[in-house]
Amino acid sequence: MQNLSKSNQIKSLLRWLSKDSLPAYVDSYHRINLWVRESEKGKLIIALTNSYLDSAIELRLKLLTDREEISILDMDCSETKVKADVTDGVYKQFILPEIKPWQMVLILT
Repeated sequence: MQNLSKSNQIKSLLRWLSKDSLPAYVDSYHRINLWVRESEKGKLIIALTNSYLDSAIELRLKLLTDREEISILDMDCSETKVKADVTDGVYKQFILPEIKPWQMVLILT
């Protein structure tokens, strides 16, 4: 998936095949590793790693949640709250703050 159009096509196909049951996915064109676990009914814990040499700026994360706000913990253990800005069907979209190269953030709903 080395170009934007192919990336969007594959994401749309996977969303359709899953019948909108993916717990989370990165909607923007970033090289992000994404691990999702559901701790309790409706509560997600997500680890994101920027696996690229450029910072991930304005990363759009879509979550299958009813929550309007998420907490983001970065590598310095500082916490940032982010509110959903768009609802796309069953998904809420969150625009994340900058993630530096090879840095990880932990997201809690």
